[in-house]
Amino acid sequence: MKSLLLILMSLLFTSGYNFAEEVIIQARIILILTISLITLLLIGLFVLYHFYKLRKKNFELAIYESALLAELKHTELKQNMKGKEQYKLQLEQKPTKIMIEKLKDWISESCMEKTKKSAYIQQLYDLDIDMLEIGYHTANEKISNMDMKYIICFAIDMEVKDMSLLFNVEPASIRSVRYRIKKKFGEKNTFRFLM
Repeated sequence: MKSLLLILMSLLFTSGYNFAEEVIIQARIILILTISLITLLLIGLFVLYHFYKLRKKNFELAIYESALLAELKHTELKQNMKGKEQYKLQLEQKPTKIMIEKLKDWISESCMEKTKKSAYIQQLYDLDIDMLEIGYHTANEKISNMDMKYIICFAIDMEVKDMSLLFNVEPASIRSVRYRIKKKFGEKNTFRFLM
């Protein structure tokens, strides 16, 4: 065994093979691999950092856009609310005039005879709005919009069957509505046409 080891040693020293050079070469390879790995890690971190910044920027843009959209919807909602408030004020100020205009449209679009349509529309034009407005305030209970529609129809002497066609209800319902409206006015003789 000693002889084998001596032979190997002599071969190594005689062939000019140097262990020191081998160690230096391996150290250089390890150093190059370590530097390459660190460089790759730094490049990866750099890419991840820029990807993070890009995602953060996109996220902030999305939040900003959603905030703008919410603000826009809020502004639109405010405008709609203002429009509704103005409409309510308009209804509270002169609801009869608006109801008469709606009734004119409904009558013109209804399936009544043309002569009746034109007669009812003419009577709506000739109706005394101020008298109706004053009459509403004499009621014991609040008069609803639907009550106003019926009162206007009663004021122009619209037939029960025509009202039932116009409002798509039974004639018996019209009679009960008339009775209910009479009860709201109590003993006051505000509207003779309700009697």
